[in-house]
Amino acid sequence: MGKPNIRISECLECTSSTLQESDVSEVGTYPVYGANGIVGYLNGYNTSDEAIYIIKDGSGVGSVSYVKGKCSATGTLNILTAKQDSRDEVSQRLGEHYGDNLYDESQNLLDGGYEILPPDSPKIKEIEDYNRKLRPALYAELDKKRNKRN
Repeated sequence: MGKPNIRISECLECTSSTLQESDVSEVGTYPVYGANGIVGYLNGYNTSDEAIYIIKDGSGVGSVSYVKGKCSATGTLNILTAKQDSRDEVSQRLGEHYGDNLYDESQNLLDGGYEILPPDSPKIKEIEDYNRKLRPALYAELDKKRNKRN
């Protein structure tokens, strides 16, 4: 496998959608995601495989979701996709981190300059503990949701 820790900019490209919610319809082949989940459908798509969608404005700014398969994002989202030369490794790590939690509640916040860490990295626990201290109410709610799924 590649380097254990690499910068996001080394393996992912960030694009921004210009699609407006007014451009989507209630019927279509592919889902269109906005800041709050599926907002409609289109017969075309702007994400062909898997990606990370990041809310770029509004109250949910910075919230991160993982999508897999053909779909689209509205202009409220930035789209992170794997660069061609790192696609397999990124896909494997996304699968390890997100599992079957496609377009679920935020997994973390990315401001840039962060590393992709293996799921078993001790740094992950350290980061989660720090975030729990900063946002206890959010983590209490996330823990409730996780417990309901199990």
